[in-house]
Amino acid sequence: MRKIISNLFIYFCIGIICNSIYNGIFNNFFEEKQDNKTENLATETVMSDLNWEYSWYDYNNNYHSGDVTIRQNDLNNSIKNKKNKWYSTDNWGSFYYGIYAYDKHKLDLFYPMLDRIWNNYNLTRKDFLNIIMSFTQGIEYNVPIMGNCNTEYHHDSDIRELINQGYPCESYVTGAIYTPLEFLGNVKGDCDTRTVFLYTILKRYNYDVVILNSDVYGHSILGVNIPSSGRYKYYNGKRYYTWETTAYGWRLGQLPPGYSNINYWHVAL
Repeated sequence: MRKIISNLFIYFCIGIICNSIYNGIFNNFFEEKQDNKTENLATETVMSDLNWEYSWYDYNNNYHSGDVTIRQNDLNNSIKNKKNKWYSTDNWGSFYYGIYAYDKHKLDLFYPMLDRIWNNYNLTRKDFLNIIMSFTQGIEYNVPIMGNCNTEYHHDSDIRELINQGYPCESYVTGAIYTPLEFLGNVKGDCDTRTVFLYTILKRYNYDVVILNSDVYGHSILGVNIPSSGRYKYYNGKRYYTWETTAYGWRLGQLPPGYSNINYWHVAL
């Protein structure tokens, strides 16, 4: 099992990517919505399910595994919905909510894996939360961008450095984010891809969660209202403890030193 300290350098690199992408998009949100490649979606054709086996260790070094299953048609339609929301909303909260509202009922083939873990172990709600987070943190980080990766490679030194270090980049991704269904279908994603995914999953299990974004840090993290210790954002009379999602091992209530000023974080959703 990987340790927190072994991920500090990886987290720093990921932070650079997030910051570069975030500053290029969040600070000019919806001012320059460029055309993306048209998705060739066969939504009227009945397609087989997408299925892959995933295994991981939680923070207590307990081993978990299961089949992740989604419908191909649902994935295709989720991408179409995302594109429609991108062009019809004018802020990140509305955009995120549009993705969440569509995908939450389309993950019905994925939830049974988590239900099985919940039912087979004598888990507290916080234990179950840790299992879902460790599942998410263990999935590969990548760089989805709205433009062309080759172009950005030559014009953005931060992205060029991270691509050189082996982080994959995907061009022409609407909103520079994957939906929850895309995240499971691609088995990779960036910071707000993960926070929207976790928001969707945890809402299903009745957790009180928010998505925290920072224009200053160019990053997105999760906030969870559950008894804990550590750093939190006070919102609507409640404490939402921070959670970094992009590298394995970060725990509830932790914030990396470079992103530690809580005043720079706001509730996006």
